[in-house]
Amino acid sequence: RASIGSSASETFSIVAEGKAVVGNDKKLCEVVLNVKVCEVPLAFPTVVPAGEVSGPRRLEVTVETVKSLPKMDGGIFGKCDPYVVLSFEGVEHRTQTHKNTYDAEFNETFALDVDDASKGVRSDSLVTVWDWDTASKDDEVGQFSIPAARLSELFRASIGSSGSETFTLIADGRVVVGHDRNKCTVVLHVKVCDVPVAFPNITPSSDAKGPRRLDITVASVAHLPKMDGMFGRCDPYAVLGYEGLEYKTATVKNTYECEWNETFSLDSWDVSNDAASDCVVTLWDWDAASKDDEIGSLKIPASRLSELFRASIGSSASETFSIVAEGKAVVGNDKKLCEVVLNVKVCEVPLAFPTVVPAGEVSGPRRLEVTVETVKSLPKMDGGIFGKCDPYVVLSFEGVEHRTQTHKNTYDAEFNETFALDVDDASKGVRSDSLVTVWDWDTASKDDEVGQFSIPAARLSELFRASIGSSGSETFTLIADGRVVVGHDRNKCTVVLHVKVCDVPVAFPNITPSSDAKGPRRLDITVA
Repeated sequence: RASIGSSASETFSIVAEGKAVVGNDKKLCEVVLNVKVCEVPLAFPTVVPAGEVSGPRRLEVTVETVKSLPKMDGGIFGKCDPYVVLSFEGVEHRTQTHKNTYDAEFNETFALDVDDASKGVRSDSLVTVWDWDTASKDDEVGQFSIPAARLSELFRASIGSSGSETFTLIADGRVVVGHDRNKCTVVLHVKVCDVPVAFPNITPSSDAKGPRRLDITVASVAHLPKMDGMFGRCDPYAVLGYEGLEYKTATVKNTYECEWNETFSLDSWDVSNDAASDCVVTLWDWDAASKDDEIGSLKIPASRLSELFRASIGSSASETFSIVAEGKAVVGNDKKLCEVVLNVKVCEVPLAFPTVVPAGEVSGPRRLEVTVETVKSLPKMDGGIFGKCDPYVVLSFEGVEHRTQTHKNTYDAEFNETFALDVDDASKGVRSDSLVTVWDWDTASKDDEVGQFSIPAARLSELFRASIGSSGSETFTLIADGRVVVGHDRNKCTVVLHVKVCDVPVAFPNITPSSDAKGPRRLDITVA
C-alpha cells in the first residue's frame, strides 16, 4: 500500500529450526533484499488508445502458447492435456485440446466485437487453462483476467495496432508452478481491426441509379438459448424490419436451431439516393400464454444497404451474423454464439403485369381496360379512437383523371372499378407515365394524399402492343416522399390493378359497310 516508487534495502538473518544460522566465520548468515513499489504493467503496452473513438470495433485475440504446465495426469508418462477458454461479455471461445504435453502451441484467433467503442467494455475478460480428462470432470489449471478498463482502451486504439503479452497463470491466489519449477505462462497476441462489412464480396457500382430490389433470405438460426421451461427449448421466429415495415417468418417449435429459407424483398426506387434506415433482423421466442420474448437482433447499417442496392444485378452472397442483446452477444444453450445466416441477391424490380407481353409490330387504335381492384393495409389517416381512412383512387393517363368511389372508415377497400384507356395508334407508344394516387377523403379540410405509384410510359406502350385479350394482375406498393407507405398493421400499403388489352369499339357497330357501294352519299349526324 506504499506510494508508487517507494524503495528500500534490508538485511535479514537466516533462521533454521528457530535458531539463527551461524556462518563459518562465527557471524550471522545474512541476506540483503531490495524492494520497490511499482504499478502492475499494462497488458499489451504497445497498444495505446487513440483519443475519441466511436462505432463498431473488433479485437482479434490469438492464443499463441501455454508453457511450463504442471503435471496434471497420473502415471509415469502422464503430463497435461491443455485447452484454453477465453470468456468475453458472457461468450466462451475455446481452443482445441493438445494431448499429453507441458508446452502447447495453439495459435488460434478469436474475434471480440463491440458495437460502440466509445461505450467501453462492462466486464473483465477471463482466460482459463483446463486439463482435459477422459473419464472425469476436466480440471482447472489456472486463470488470469484482462480488466474491462484495459479492454476498453484496446478497442479504442488505432486500427492495425497490435501487440503480444505473456501472462502468468494463477490458481487459488497463487502463481501456478510448472513441472519444471517455472511459472506457467500463456502468450496472447491482440490486433485492433474494423468490424468487417456485411457481404464483403458484393461491391457497389458508382453509376447505379433507378429502381432496384434486394432479396433477403432469412436462411437459418443456430445455437439458440434455452427460453422455455424445464423441458422446453425455444420457439423461434424472425422479424425483418426496414423503413418501418416488418416481415415475419414462420415459428418453429421447441428447437435450438432451425431453417426458414424465407425470402423478403426490399425495394429502392432510386438507388442513387441512400437508404433511409438500417435493416434490423430480430429473433423472438413465441409464447403461448404470455408476451413473446425478444432473444436478440442483428443490424445491417443503412450505409451498407445503400451499397448493396448499388451492386450489379445478380450479385449475391451469404453471411453469418452473431445475435446481440443489450450490447452483448447472445450465448446459446451450448455456450456458442447464437448465429443467423442471411442470403442476399440484387435484382431488378420486376416489370408490371409480367404475363402481358408485346406482340411484335402492332398499329392502330387499342384500349387498355384498367380495373382498380383493392387497396390494403392503409395507414390511420383520421383522428379519434375510431377514425381509420376514407380512401379513393385517382388514375391519371395522358392528362385525364379517372376517380373511384370513396370508401368510408376502412383500412382495406374493394373497388373493382374499371377505366378505359385508349390510344389512337399503338405503334406510337405512350408519351407519359400513368400515375395512380390513393387519397384520404376529408369532410371539412383538403383531402390528404396517402401515397402513389406510377406505371412507366415505356411499359404502358408495351401493354398496348400486347395481343388482344391479354390480361394480368399486379400488386403495387404505395410510395410517399420516396418511402414505402406503412399501414396500420406494419405491412406495406398495396394496390391491386388488373389490365386487359382490347380493341377500341367502333362507333355505330350495327351499321356495316357494303362491299359494292359507290357514288355520292350523305351522312346525316344529329347531335341529339
